[in-house]
Amino acid sequence: LVGYYPFSGNANDISGNYNHGEVYGVSLTKDKKGLSDKAYFINKNGMISIPNDKILSKISKNSYSISVWINIDKRNIARQMDLVTIYGKKFMHIGLRINHMKLWMSYWYNKSGQIFNVDAGSDKKINSNQYHHIVGIVNREKGEVNIYLDGKKGNTRYFNKNLKPDLNPSSQWGLGRVDLNNFNFPYEGIIDNVRFYNRAIKDKEVKELFNANE
Repeated sequence: LVGYYPFSGNANDISGNYNHGEVYGVSLTKDKKGLSDKAYFINKNGMISIPNDKILSKISKNSYSISVWINIDKRNIARQMDLVTIYGKKFMHIGLRINHMKLWMSYWYNKSGQIFNVDAGSDKKINSNQYHHIVGIVNREKGEVNIYLDGKKGNTRYFNKNLKPDLNPSSQWGLGRVDLNNFNFPYEGIIDNVRFYNRAIKDKEVKELFNANE
């Protein structure tokens, strides 16, 4: 675990790496247990930016996992939105995204100077006004991209594990938008309990996160 943001009144990282988030145009709200100031509502003009650091910004070099809880209202649920993303070299959006009520984990890689992508999608659609748990995993050792929705594994997509990922060393992770200056696919909804791992977590761990009373 290299980044953990429970949003307990702030956007601090309590993983031990102290890479605290920076909030822009977001507001604290109730979490899935109804507790006040324990989650963030992000509007289309807002985001939470995770500063570039030597640990978190570099996890996409190898295997990594992202875990997050979300809740979106009916008005926004069908839009294409960036959830937890980072730029690649060609400014492609890498990470967790939403499109037509399905969740996607996007991975981009470099092959002889050309950029290609692999998108793993959820089997089922999400419901509006309901909390959902999302996990996206890139396993470079196996050449796999996986997505989980509420503890259940979706489609698996494959890539050549010997090819290097498309990375932009100056980029940083964004929650709600990929970057402060990019408004193409803004997220609007509640976000909570964001976790970053510098490894591919196991199926058992995904289920434990989904069943955790947090």
